Amino acid sequence: MLRGYNALVARLNEVQSYDKVGDLGDKARAAMIAGTDMVKPKQTAEVPGDLGTVVASFVTSSSALGDVIGRRQTAQLNSASTRWTGDRRTVLDTCRAYLPTPPATSATAAPQSNPGSSAPATSSPRPTG
Repeated sequence: MLRGYNALVARLNEVQSYDKVGDLGDKARAAMIAGTDMVKPKQTAEVPGDLGTVVASFVTSSSALGDVIGRRQTAQLNSASTRWTGDRRTVLDTCRAYLPTPPATSATAAPQSNPGSSAPATSSPRPTG
């Protein structure tokens, strides 16, 4: 979804006309439709309420953005994309709460092999010459 949308916007910014973006608008819209079609069946009663609410908003804003792109409406593109971007971020932020906690890492400093020296430790003797 995001890749197709970004490609469309980048090209639209360059050429300033839907007539000159080729099939990027169709591709971006198709990606929006495909993305929402993948998410919709997953919206079940098993999805926690907070996540279900933000996902529903994301699906709605994705559909709205796809419609704006399909109608080639440049004036509405900014507001539709702003809403979609905000909803997307909210879904990602909400999903983070359901991810497992990453394993802890050690905060212990690695031991130095030559504590009094300012020279870097080496595994072989320094060449002389």
